Amino acid sequence: MFAGRLGRRKKCKQALAALAKKHGWKHEAAGERSGLGFVTASYKGRDIEINPGDEYALEADIHGSPLYLKTEPPGYPQDGVCRFTTGDEQFDSLFPFRYAEPSLAGRIELSREESRRVLHPLYWFLGRWGKKLGRMKIDWSGAAVHLMPGHQDRLDSGQRYLLAEDLESLLEDMVLLVRAIDDIAAGKESNLPEN
Repeated sequence: MFAGRLGRRKKCKQALAALAKKHGWKHEAAGERSGLGFVTASYKGRDIEINPGDEYALEADIHGSPLYLKTEPPGYPQDGVCRFTTGDEQFDSLFPFRYAEPSLAGRIELSREESRRVLHPLYWFLGRWGKKLGRMKIDWSGAAVHLMPGHQDRLDSGQRYLLAEDLESLLEDMVLLVRAIDDIAAGKESNLPEN
């Protein structure tokens, strides 16, 4: 089992280095030889951080999210938001910390159909990654995610990773997600590809 994780971590490190090279980004070295390193860059107009060994493997900035969602404690929503319920037990249990700006929370709680319309970008993302989702958060400044396997490190010994084959497609989908959340904030319909 441990040897399997080492192989996955090595492939993840190689995939991260290849992705950085492809885009002309700097693959920063980790503090120790066995670490995966990280990338901090700009991609398609978004500041991103890819750090598979961290609590959240991939983060992309949002230009003022009206939502605060988190899959695990602790949860510290920004000021001026209120808790909401979608009426979708699966969504609500996945995100026990659910907050939105008051007008958006009102729309979400209006009906199940309106909730799905407002939260369409999240349903889209979950349709693509929900079965692999390890943890996720969306706050005023960005969206962050880590996938299974590789999202847990009970001893915090730096053993987190992403599967190499998920790295680039997750990055693309995260950028689409944060753009769609910006559209929500602007009161626009999101334009996302079909699942």
